[in-house]
Amino acid sequence: MAKKKKDPQSDDEAGTSGEASVRKRKKGDQNEDFEMVDKDEVPDENKPTEPKKAPKIFTTREIGKRYLPREEYLALCIREMLIYLVFMFIVALLAAGHRSKSEYYLSRVMTKLFVETKFQTLTTSEIISYNDINTLEQTWEYFDYYLINTYWDYWYSYTERIYPVLDEDKGIFYENKLMGRPRLRQLRVRNDSCTVPEDFRLMFANCYAEYSSSSESRETYGPGNSSAWSFKSASDLKSLPITGEISTYGGGGYYLDFPDTMEASNNTIRELFQNLWLDRGSRALILQFTTYNTNENIFFTLQLLLELPPTGGVLPYYKIHVGKYLRRDLWDFVLLGFTGLFALFVIMYTVEEIYEFLYFKWYYLSSFWNFLDLVILILSYITLGYFVYSFMVISDEIPHLIKTTSTHACFDNVNNALNSYVTYLAILFFFAAIKVLKYMNFNHSMHQMQTTLSRATKDIACFSVIFFIVFITFAQLGHLLFGSQVQDFRSFVTSVFALLRTAVGDFDYHKIENVNHFLGPLYFFAYIFFIYFILVNMFLAIIIDTYSEVRTSIRDQTKELHTGDIIGQWFRNLLKSCGCGRLVAKYNEPQTAGTEPSPTEDIQNLLRRCGFTEMEIDLFFAKFDIPRDKAISQEEMRNKLLTNLQSDAGKPQVIPEGQERDELGETLMARIRVLEDNITEVNYKIDLIDNKIDAIQQIRSRKRTAQADT
Repeated sequence: MAKKKKDPQSDDEAGTSGEASVRKRKKGDQNEDFEMVDKDEVPDENKPTEPKKAPKIFTTREIGKRYLPREEYLALCIREMLIYLVFMFIVALLAAGHRSKSEYYLSRVMTKLFVETKFQTLTTSEIISYNDINTLEQTWEYFDYYLINTYWDYWYSYTERIYPVLDEDKGIFYENKLMGRPRLRQLRVRNDSCTVPEDFRLMFANCYAEYSSSSESRETYGPGNSSAWSFKSASDLKSLPITGEISTYGGGGYYLDFPDTMEASNNTIRELFQNLWLDRGSRALILQFTTYNTNENIFFTLQLLLELPPTGGVLPYYKIHVGKYLRRDLWDFVLLGFTGLFALFVIMYTVEEIYEFLYFKWYYLSSFWNFLDLVILILSYITLGYFVYSFMVISDEIPHLIKTTSTHACFDNVNNALNSYVTYLAILFFFAAIKVLKYMNFNHSMHQMQTTLSRATKDIACFSVIFFIVFITFAQLGHLLFGSQVQDFRSFVTSVFALLRTAVGDFDYHKIENVNHFLGPLYFFAYIFFIYFILVNMFLAIIIDTYSEVRTSIRDQTKELHTGDIIGQWFRNLLKSCGCGRLVAKYNEPQTAGTEPSPTEDIQNLLRRCGFTEMEIDLFFAKFDIPRDKAISQEEMRNKLLTNLQSDAGKPQVIPEGQERDELGETLMARIRVLEDNITEVNYKIDLIDNKIDAIQQIRSRKRTAQADT
């Protein structure tokens, strides 16, 4: 029998058992004989190291499982879980507190008014919306229609002008007051920002490239008599860059703030149109304004971006910012108080993680949950930093922006600060919710699921490399084949998302088929075959195989307590203290009834001791139609066995006779001899290893004796 080397990590189990004994091998013959001796009889260098105990206030789940008894460890897990659920509740409350249904309703009605509402063009008499704009003519006509939606000087109808609106009621939908003036801003590129090929220099004198900071034009053009014709930097305008479909556009440019009346705005727009404000050098047109709804205390910012690519035409895009910047309700101050509690929790978890790192040293980095704790802490500090930053920006700029009436009130810095805070808060909530899985080990089934995921992680990670190589190859192939004509494949990134959408059935097959009647269907069916029929099923096979292994290994072990058992025990004690002992007795009846081993468990244990595998045990129970996972009485089992044996007795049995029986016996005897030879060889190798170990121990003892003599 071979000796098994003890794992160093098994000290946890030794600590929990509380036994102060180790194994000692007796010298003598080659047979392995072990006896239990006390730790005090073992030399100091051979004593097993006990886990270091931490102070109770710093004892965490990872530290406690090294030396605490099982019940104390589970009680510690429950306490840690309850504290973490409080932390999760605070994070969820902060994340949900910055979003409301009113913000969605305001965004919806504003989007329908300025983006989805259709208008009729004067040149072609087409009925289009903002998203349908494709030419510069439609762009100028949209401005005329847009101005009607901005100025609400009369009730019900601006054309009839029957009921004038009071100054305090003037605003979009009569409820949303404009903060300052709407601003129209243009970004341009130089006429020499690209090079014309020599063959076409007689046809084209100028070349206008795609927008970038290096190709941006900052020269005065046109009449040059106002800010609409003179460039202003982003620091002068206090605006931030905006990202569209083609490029990211800077915060500077040529701008125009609309007057306070519709007639004056029409005259200004007409002047820009007549002096050719938009030409070949124009690359982006941005229309931006901010409103405030006093009923809901909500600020709304709309950015309408019209991109003019080098290929010609117009690509519409819009962006919305909604948020509460003023604290006036009780709920706003409640959120402020919970933010303080959130900061205290972050400090507490920081101290815990620092102590765990000092306790485990670099072994701390070997746990996935420790990495997740570090990610949560980093995101928490980033979130707190953005909260402080947004608080300072709002306190500094909002009072000034509210008082702005004659010029544009730029809320870019305020919007960016609050959006960054809410974004990181949402990401923090996502990772914090994942950590809840750490505490979901309530019962035997959840323990199996967690063990399956942990064991399959390595295989899944290795297979994911193959999966993503094949997936990225298909995405790049789709971009090269269909990117010039199909919108979903216009870039590599959009191709990746287009293929991901096939999982939910959101894929337009006819578009790629129209591009190429042969390669389109071939590409689609090859992707479905390799990704879904092969690779995705491989993922499932890895998980299923790992789950079967985990279930088999756990089935052989003795069932241990889980957090659900401890919670149930506490609940029963609570019922007893409340005088509900009868309920506890009824609850314990099925528990006590199942404590004695059932006949099926006896048979399983007997077959395992005889060397049968789990598959062979399953086949045995299936052959005699005995449920393995269900309790069954001895009488029922006896009847099932007799019934199956009687049914088998009536069947004709084919028994080999004569020469066939002799040949079968010789074959079996040959196999037995081969097996005996293999066993003999294994025993010989074990004896060699045992002799080498004895020799090494003798050499070490001689060295120690020599050192002691010197």
